[in-house]
Amino acid sequence: MKRIISILFMTALIISCATGRGNLFETVVSAEEEKDKPSKKDEQPEYQLLIKTVPPKADIYLNNIYRGETPLYLDDLETGSYSLSIRKEGYHTEERWIRIRKGEYTEIEVELRQITGYVHIKTTPTDSFINADSFELEQGLNELPVGEYLLKVRAFGYKEWRQRVAVHEDITSEVTVTLEKADFELKNIQTSRKRLNPENPGTLGRAKITFLVTAPGKGEAVIYNRESEIVFSYHFPDFTTWEQSFLWNGKDSSGKKLKDGVYTVLVRAGGYDTDVEKTLQTEITIDRSFVIRFRSIWSGNSGLLYAGSTEVLPKSSFQFSFLFMGHREKIDNTYLSRFPAQIGIRFSPLTRLEVLAQVTAILQTGAPNPFSLGLSGKYLIFNTGKNPGIGTAVTVKTTYLRGEYIDTLTNYYGLSAGLPFQLNLGPASLIFSPEITVSPLKVSYYPGFTPDPGFYVWGYARTGFLLDFRDFSGAISVAFRSLPFFEDFALHPPVAGGIEMNWVVPDTQMVLSATVSGEFESMANFYIMGGGGIGLLD
Repeated sequence: MKRIISILFMTALIISCATGRGNLFETVVSAEEEKDKPSKKDEQPEYQLLIKTVPPKADIYLNNIYRGETPLYLDDLETGSYSLSIRKEGYHTEERWIRIRKGEYTEIEVELRQITGYVHIKTTPTDSFINADSFELEQGLNELPVGEYLLKVRAFGYKEWRQRVAVHEDITSEVTVTLEKADFELKNIQTSRKRLNPENPGTLGRAKITFLVTAPGKGEAVIYNRESEIVFSYHFPDFTTWEQSFLWNGKDSSGKKLKDGVYTVLVRAGGYDTDVEKTLQTEITIDRSFVIRFRSIWSGNSGLLYAGSTEVLPKSSFQFSFLFMGHREKIDNTYLSRFPAQIGIRFSPLTRLEVLAQVTAILQTGAPNPFSLGLSGKYLIFNTGKNPGIGTAVTVKTTYLRGEYIDTLTNYYGLSAGLPFQLNLGPASLIFSPEITVSPLKVSYYPGFTPDPGFYVWGYARTGFLLDFRDFSGAISVAFRSLPFFEDFALHPPVAGGIEMNWVVPDTQMVLSATVSGEFESMANFYIMGGGGIGLLD
C-alpha cells in the first residue's frame, strides 16, 4: 500500500507539470489584482545603531544612560565614542566602547554569557531519575544557571524525594539522597476513548487503557459485558515502571467482534511483598455510530475537494490537514507556476455541529501571491444511520479573499449557504451539494480587469462520488459555477474538478493524501494541478 501511495503521489506531481491545453493557465496567472511594483533603489537603513543580543530583551546603557531593551534601534546619536553596557539578569554584563561616525550605520550583535553554578548529586539507588525544574540531571557534577530550583529524585519502587536547592555563581552545592521503599499502590486508571468504534481507521479504532503502579508486582485486566461475563482478558508482564497500559480493539479474546454497549474494564494487581490485591475499574462504550473519517476541506466545507458532504465529526473530535497542489508550464519561453497551499482545522464542539477554519495561500510567478481566510459551520439535519441510507445537512461559510478575482478553489470572497445531500450505498456515496454565494465582488478571469464593487449572487452545483474503505478512500468531485443571477441564467466557466485519495497510515492517526484537480473551460482549454498533503484525526 505504501508503494501504491508513493506512485500515486509522484504521478500527481508529474501530471501537474505536464498537463495543460489552451491558454486558460496563462489567463489564470495573469488575472490578478494589480499592485504597485516596489522601487529598485537600494533602501538605506533609518537608524545609526542597531544592537541585538542572544537572548533578547537585555537592557542597554550608553554612557550610563538607559536607552531601552534589545533589539534596539537608535537614530539620535551624535558622532563620537560611547561606553556600551549590556545587562540582563542571570547573565554576565558585557561592556565595550563603540564609535559612531557620520553617515555610517553600525550593527552590534552580542551573545550573552549565562551566570552558572554547580550541583553535585549522589543518590541511592544510583539509577534514580533526577530533575531540577525543567532540567534533567545526572549522578555527579551538574552545571546550572544560578537560581533556586525544586530538586526531585525518584526511582521505581521508591518514594519520591523533593527539596529546594539554591545554585550560586561558581559554587558547588552537595546533595546526597537515599530514597525510601514505597508501598505498592494502584491508581489513576484512564482510557484514551470512552466511546470506541472498532470500525474507525488506524488507532482511532482502539482504546488504550493506562494506570499507574508504585512498586514491582504483577496484575491482569479483564473486561466484562453488561451480563457480567468476561469477554476479554490481558495478563501484564512484571511491573518494572510506573505507567502500565494495554490496547483493546473492541473484540473478545478469540478475536470476535463484540456488540455495541457498555463494557467494564477491571484491573487487578498486587506487589511482590504483599498478598493484598488492589483493583481499579472504568467503562468503555462500543458505539459504531461514532464515526470518524478524514474529509477534504479544499472548497471551504468538509467532504470532497469540490463538493461538501453531509458528514460531521462526532462531538469533541477534530481534524488537522495540510494540502498543496500546483501547476508549472512553459509559456512564451517563460515558466509560469501556481501552487495553492492550505492549512485547516475541522472540529465538533456540539453533537451534529461541525466548525471549520482554514487559511489558503497561492504562491505563483509573474503575479502577486493571493491568500484567503475561511470559516464555516455545518449542521446535520438528519441521517438515517443505516447503510444504505440518506442524509442532509445545512452549511454556512464566510470567506475573505485578497489578491485576485478568480475562483480556483470555488471558495470565493463572500457569504455562502449550502444544502448537501448524500446517498450511502455500502462503501460508496453519491453527493449533491447546491450552494448560494453572496459577494461584493464578482468572479473575473479577464487579465487586467477589476470588477466593480456591488451586490452579486450566484450559485454552485457541486457533485461527487466517494468510495470509503475505512483506511483508504478515493473520490471524484466537480463544481459548476453560475453567472450572477441578475445578469443571466447560465454557467460561468471554467468548471473545477478533482480526484483525491486518502490513506490512514497503519497504527497511527496520520493521513496521507494524493490529489489531482484542474479548471476546465473546454476540452481544448484547461490545466491540471497535482499535489498531496498530510492530516491528523482524533
